[in-house]
Amino acid sequence: LGRKKVVVITSRGSAYEKGTAREAFDSQEPYLRHILGFIGLTDVTFIHAENQAREEVAVFFAAAAERIGGLVIDQNQQVGSSLS
Repeated sequence: LGRKKVVVITSRGSAYEKGTAREAFDSQEPYLRHILGFIGLTDVTFIHAENQAREEVAVFFAAAAERIGGLVIDQNQQVGSSLS
């Protein structure tokens, strides 16, 4: 499984990304990275829709959608260049 690419999309009630005050409380991403790594999946990308408990939900969903779109574009470019 080691060469497979994994994308994990999550929804959270708060923000735990790097550089935030709650970064140390993020148990979700480290746990999933560990479990996926244990079964040989190490190429993992996380996309978090954070702060779902707040009014700025639309902003965070837009950021998550932008990251997903970027991954799709990157993947399409990789496939296209491998076919050339």
